[in-house]
Amino acid sequence: MNNGRKEHTFQWFVENYSYCWHKNGEWLRSPTFTIGGLGGTAWYLGLFPRGYRDEDRGNIYLFLCRIANDAGPEYFSVKYELSLLAVDGSALQSRKFEGKFTNNSIMGIYHFVPTDEVNLLTKGEYLPNDTLCVCCKMWKGEGDVRNGEQISARTRILIEKISFLHVVENFSTLQPNVKKTIKIRSNSVAGGFLTISLYYTDGSCEEKMIIEIVSFDDKKILHKCGISLLEGSGDIIKCEGPDYVYDAARINIQKLPLSLTRRVILDRKSEYLPDDKLSLLYECTFSLGLISWEIEETRHELPPAVIKQKK
Repeated sequence: MNNGRKEHTFQWFVENYSYCWHKNGEWLRSPTFTIGGLGGTAWYLGLFPRGYRDEDRGNIYLFLCRIANDAGPEYFSVKYELSLLAVDGSALQSRKFEGKFTNNSIMGIYHFVPTDEVNLLTKGEYLPNDTLCVCCKMWKGEGDVRNGEQISARTRILIEKISFLHVVENFSTLQPNVKKTIKIRSNSVAGGFLTISLYYTDGSCEEKMIIEIVSFDDKKILHKCGISLLEGSGDIIKCEGPDYVYDAARINIQKLPLSLTRRVILDRKSEYLPDDKLSLLYECTFSLGLISWEIEETRHELPPAVIKQKK
């Protein structure tokens, strides 16, 4: 009599996914998991956010790996499905596989989904609350599906948000290409300082304002920088800075133009330059090149009615 197949599920949540710093060829790894019904084998999921090889740029590579030196047999055959899930649990992308794994063997697909589809085109579906949900279902045999073990794990890409005020005194007397620089301390686990410089160029009649932001920690990458001008009245004028959080290529913002030119600021001196002071408010978000991870929950073959109540 065929009692059906036990379908085991591993869900992996990656928080702050859009801040992943990984270049082409760099990857994220899930916590290792074991499932009682799979012969003592141990596994993890791997994900290359910007592709594995040069020819894979612009695509996410997702794979399943059996770890070395687990307690399972030398060869272990299993069927499995890799998916990216929406917030309601439905599959946005899904691929099924069947393979015979040895220790430390990997199976997956190099072009699982285009990076831009996740990061830009449909980011609201793939990244609710900026969290990517990767699902791996594993089973042996055929027949009706019965619930096996359910494991959930979480990886958090660590970020730091830093807000500060940069006041440039005697703005009207500032000379071209002369930098006004301040230093800001970081209180993250990575520590260090930022240097922020403001100057204007003399290459055009508009006199473009340029901002440079440099971190003393090479691992700290600036993904997003919002800049506002604080008027003498207390009103805030947004000078939108670039947001490279969802860009397919890893970009570390180091130099950016202010949307207001020096000429525009001087023309509105009474509003923008009280006491000849330019006050800029910065809101910067960095990825720290660090992650935390954990297994959050394991459910051992609970009845469907119990699982439904727990959702």
